[in-house]
Amino acid sequence: RPPRRRMERSSTNESARLEHWPMLLAQVERMMHESGDPSLPPTFTASAWLARWLDTPLVALGGQTPAGHLQSAGGPERVSAVLRSMQSGAFW
Repeated sequence: RPPRRRMERSSTNESARLEHWPMLLAQVERMMHESGDPSLPPTFTASAWLARWLDTPLVALGGQTPAGHLQSAGGPERVSAVLRSMQSGAFW
């Protein structure tokens, strides 16, 4: 059984994920549309990619996951900025 603190953090992360999901999904879908990359496999979906990406530790976020940043002050804007920088090729 996970420690109580981990369960509370996981619940908070999930709430933040659900709250910001529509905005982030719209951003990823817009990025896909704007990129017009015909090499994407037909099975690729923005929602599946976003779900995986939110749980991936990123150097740009100090080794933390985007999902973990969603609950902090300014976190959603930071996560959105990382997505924009990925699209422009200026990923830091």
